[in-house]
Amino acid sequence: MSGVLLELEDVTAKVQLGRRQLLTTVDSVSLEIIRGTSHAIVGKSGSGKTSLISILGLLNSDFTGRYSYAGSDVGRLSDRQRSKLRGSHIGFVFQNYSLIRHLNVAENVDLSLRYSNEKLSRRQRFARITQALEDVGLADRRKEYPGRLSGGEQQRVAIARALVLRPELLICDEPTGALDTDTGKHVLSVLMELVRSSRTTLVLVTHDSEVAAHCENVMHMDSGRLTHA
Repeated sequence: MSGVLLELEDVTAKVQLGRRQLLTTVDSVSLEIIRGTSHAIVGKSGSGKTSLISILGLLNSDFTGRYSYAGSDVGRLSDRQRSKLRGSHIGFVFQNYSLIRHLNVAENVDLSLRYSNEKLSRRQRFARITQALEDVGLADRRKEYPGRLSGGEQQRVAIARALVLRPELLICDEPTGALDTDTGKHVLSVLMELVRSSRTTLVLVTHDSEVAAHCENVMHMDSGRLTHA
C-alpha cells in the first residue's frame, strides 16, 4: 500500500533538567515518510535522535505539534489506543539486543507475538517464528540461549523478533553500534534485504554515515533540529 505512513508538523519535545530548566530535545521537526521507504537519521550523541524515534514509535506522547500515523492524530489517542497501535504496527531493534537471557531464541521471538494484538494459534505462531528465524539465518539455533550466541547472532534474533510481527514501521536504534565492523556489515545486509523484500518502512538511527548510506533518504539531527542531506 503506497502513500504517507506518518507525518510530523512542527513537533517539539522538552525534558525537565531542574526545577526551572527545560532542555529542548526535538525542535520544531516536520517530516513526511512514505510507506515502504527507508530513512536514516544521523547525529552525534545528545543530538535528539533517540527522543525523535521515541515519538515516532509512539513511546513518548509528551510533545507539541501534530503527529499523524496512518491517518490517526496521535495527540488525540488515549494511552491504550497508542499502545494498541504500536503493538500492531511498529517493530523495534535496539543496540543492546534486549533479549531475555533465560528464554531460548524461539521463545524470545515468540514474545513479540504473545504481546501483540494479533490472535494466532500455537501452530500459526510456530510457523511465523520459524519463518522469521529462517529469514535471518538462525533456524538451526532456535533452541539455543542468548548467552551461547555471538553478538551478531543476538542482533539477528532481535531483528527476527521485530519482523515476526510483520510491522508497517521498523525503528532501529544503532543496530550495528555494539558490533565489530565485519559483523555489523553482515547484520546490516540481512536487515536491509528483509526490509526491501517485505516493503517495510524503515527508520534507522545511527552515528555512522556508512550505515546511513544504505537508506534511500538520509537526514541529519543536531541540537534537536532535523535537516535533510
